[in-house]
Amino acid sequence: MNFFSELNRRNVVRVGVAYLVVGWVLTQVAGSLEAALTLPDWFDTVVVAFLGLGLPVALFLSWAYEMTAEGVIRTEDVDADASITHNTGHKLNYLIIGGLVIAVAFLLYDRSASPERGASSQTAIIDKSIAVLPFVDLSPEGDQEYFSDGLTEEILNSLARLPELKVTARTSAFFFKGRNIPIPEIAATLGVAHIVEGSVRRAGDKLRITAQLVRAEDGFHLWSQTYDRSVEDIFAVQEDVAENIARAMDIILDDERRAEMFTFGTRNVESYEAFLKGVALSDEIHDLRSTRSLWESYDLFTRAIEADPNFANAYYFRVDSYAHFLFRGASDVYLSDQHPEGMTSEKALALLHQDMDKAIELTLNPSDRAVYELEKITFSDDWRAFPAAVEKLRISNTTRSNSFEGGWALSTLALIGEGELAYEISMAGVDRSPLDGSLWAEAAAALLVLGRLEEGSALIERAHSLGVTHSWLTDLEIAISIAANDLERLQGLFDRLLPAQEHLRAAMLGALGREDEASALLADVATADSPEEGRVWAYALVGEQAKADALAREVDSRLLGAYRLGTDFNWYGGNHFPVSFENMPNLARLLREAGLSEAQLAAMEPENSH
Repeated sequence: MNFFSELNRRNVVRVGVAYLVVGWVLTQVAGSLEAALTLPDWFDTVVVAFLGLGLPVALFLSWAYEMTAEGVIRTEDVDADASITHNTGHKLNYLIIGGLVIAVAFLLYDRSASPERGASSQTAIIDKSIAVLPFVDLSPEGDQEYFSDGLTEEILNSLARLPELKVTARTSAFFFKGRNIPIPEIAATLGVAHIVEGSVRRAGDKLRITAQLVRAEDGFHLWSQTYDRSVEDIFAVQEDVAENIARAMDIILDDERRAEMFTFGTRNVESYEAFLKGVALSDEIHDLRSTRSLWESYDLFTRAIEADPNFANAYYFRVDSYAHFLFRGASDVYLSDQHPEGMTSEKALALLHQDMDKAIELTLNPSDRAVYELEKITFSDDWRAFPAAVEKLRISNTTRSNSFEGGWALSTLALIGEGELAYEISMAGVDRSPLDGSLWAEAAAALLVLGRLEEGSALIERAHSLGVTHSWLTDLEIAISIAANDLERLQGLFDRLLPAQEHLRAAMLGALGREDEASALLADVATADSPEEGRVWAYALVGEQAKADALAREVDSRLLGAYRLGTDFNWYGGNHFPVSFENMPNLARLLREAGLSEAQLAAMEPENSH
């Protein structure tokens, strides 16, 4: 009992309480400074560590020493009558009370000033949600970005195979690449509670990979690890990172679930590297950030296949070059007039189907397989298998398929009367990838087909409010404005058009009643590199129906021409086509094969259009 009395007399307890109260206030200040000044994530962690180390020191000093009028003196040397610990205790009481007042005030202010952190936000952002940000390339030559991006994507894909975990898709996660934005802001934009970040340093065959899982709300590191390995160990590192993140998120893994997570497609490092380089180049070309050709990425995918003939993703990615050649020939903007010698449309279609068959056969992801099968039918002249393929798509977990991000078949669903399914899949994609403009556009296109113009317009506004921009969104905003006869909005869209969209400019002029200007522009672009199916739509809008009919007949007669006409007409005008099926007999046949009734076909005829 004497010991506890002495603790109280020497103010050890008061010092401990005061230290904890003041320390808590300091940690809150540190967290606020870190977010406000964009300080490193470790700043508040270091502050907490120093405060933790200081507590036993403060308790020891309060026991061993006493503040007196003559200064700090060892307690045992202070005469009992000269001790002022009683006065010091009163001062400590005031300090504790003052600290508590500041703490309560801080909590009240934080709650009132940050409503997004209240109950409504907590229901919107689920705890088991995560975004994997692109790992930073720290290699001496700075030439391993393709490798660090590939590592990021494989970890992302592994986590996305866990149904209880919401994982932001690649397009939105990679939006923040190279941007110095605080983690809480990134997490709020993506609607996730956790962030994974890391780095890759490669020198020859040696790798140093760091990875960490951060809770976005407070910056707390739930897990972190550094790996010093060789390139041959890359797959084991990817597995370990994904598995540790899953455990940190309280997800239980057994052998079956691990096997489902880790389907990288290849264990051949040479094949894997060629594939990653092909994906990186393909991304640059599709974003028009490179004047190189898709045939170059095609060569890289071919190298990946040669190194590992069982690599399903390499076959699927190689299909893209054939598809662009089939749609626009060697003049396609992504092909840059470069193509293998002797390539023809017939040969490209045969090779496309050959690669799709291999991708379907080899993929280990049932959702991807359902998408591949749908796309194979899309690129054919026989659509009788569509109903069965669509049913398989319904029962597969398409939200876990990465193939619908920019895939060829999504817009086809709306064309064959599956607008609701197209909208559902598009919005599931938006939920996983809220910064992917192509998915917002696909969702708006489905609403246009369904005749829900106000919803489509509001959806586009929501995308813009998030800072999402994409040429496809502009396409849909134009189409919905024309369908809704919103001429004021249409007038404001001219400045968003790209040079390759002059056919859209002509259509807009026609809708605004400026037919002479529209016809003159169409005469110019008729010989330029503009989509023929888009010009059909524009001709009809400016009143040049004979030209629209003639061009539609010509395109419909070509290989895959009917598919091109149907999907583009859906894209621009919903379910109202600009020309009659009399001029598009192949498209009419395909739609009947896909299960559309005569009543549905009749509703698409131009006399029922706006």
